[in-house]
Amino acid sequence: MEIPTDQPSTLADFAPVLCAERFDEVVQYADAMTAKLPQRMYERLWKGRCGPDFTVEGCDETVRPVRLRVRWLQNGDATLGWHSIEVTSHVVQPAGGLALLPVRTIWTRHHAAQNQVPDEFLQFVSANPPAPRTAG
Repeated sequence: MEIPTDQPSTLADFAPVLCAERFDEVVQYADAMTAKLPQRMYERLWKGRCGPDFTVEGCDETVRPVRLRVRWLQNGDATLGWHSIEVTSHVVQPAGGLALLPVRTIWTRHHAAQNQVPDEFLQFVSANPPAPRTAG
């Protein structure tokens, strides 16, 4: 017999589909017209059930994520790190349906440091990093 727990569902319960990927590389030049190390921005967009229902800060309504956009930033030779997590959700209605108007939530590293980002989203981001590449 399995004992129910109050632990949140694991990410294996969610199967978002990767819809789009984007890569930008910006090279700036010093005063001597020599190229500095490039700044790289990676972006991935998933659609579908992108994580557990959660409560938006400052609001008592529960929302269900339906789209997840993650941006990673790499300055020069620095380690690639996530820059922002944008979640588009819909309010869960008492009858179990979803409201039509979307709710957008954006988290940064500041929010993560304040423990305001649900662990499931941080786990998802760390499990799905982009493959490093260069323009050319």
